[in-house]
Amino acid sequence: MQKYKSILPSISLTFFLILSLYAEPSTEKLGVKKIIVKKGETLSVIAKTHLSNPSRWRELLKYNNIPNPNLIRPGLELLIPAHLGKEPIASADFIKGQVDYKEGEGSQEWNSLKQKQGLFPLDTVRTLSNAKVDLQVQGTGLIRIHENTLVQINALKSDKDPPSIFLRKGSIDAFVSKLFKSSQQKQEEKLRIITPSSIAGVRGTEFRVDLDPKDNSTISCFEGLVEVSAENKTVDVPQGYATFVEKGKPPLEPFKIPDPPKISKE
Repeated sequence: MQKYKSILPSISLTFFLILSLYAEPSTEKLGVKKIIVKKGETLSVIAKTHLSNPSRWRELLKYNNIPNPNLIRPGLELLIPAHLGKEPIASADFIKGQVDYKEGEGSQEWNSLKQKQGLFPLDTVRTLSNAKVDLQVQGTGLIRIHENTLVQINALKSDKDPPSIFLRKGSIDAFVSKLFKSSQQKQEEKLRIITPSSIAGVRGTEFRVDLDPKDNSTISCFEGLVEVSAENKTVDVPQGYATFVEKGKPPLEPFKIPDPPKISKE
């Protein structure tokens, strides 16, 4: 019996080491964001775009073992740890099927998107056949990305700009949080959906944007109001109506949807 007792600690240690090899990466490692410096980007621009506090640029240099700011040049790979970076604009709330993402604008590598994973400016998400993903957009609501769809999280020009999603291919639904204001006040814009042919500005609504292979877009409003702009013309699309935007042309006057579908939140 004493013999077995003597080997128990070593067995336990071996088992612990094996588990460690297959354990999930640390939170710190998962929180590191990689960017590629683009032409024209200075350290000041990078700090303003990616850091929660731009004045902490020295800490960014130290983290990347860069002794001199002049060494920030196009093509350089920089790592931005979670404790220095901005909060993600969106996070994956529900995933079905194969959903991939690509970090930033410089990366060409697709990786599987994980539930609760954060998405940052210039990250791209794609869904394959029979796949979909729900993204919780910071302070806005939920975006549902349907199968065979490609979207990019746009960079914000200022802190006052609403979150912006660029739909490159496919179809998305949106459930935007309603705002409660007096009738005299105009509701602030909560979200922008941009396509190659149109811009949809949303103020508390449920709507759908479909992009066809020729980059023409159809914007359907199921609740609330959507402002659709293209070629210097803007139309208000109310509940139960839709508009069609041919690439290079202004949006059509809104037309009634024969049988407006209900967007299921399941």
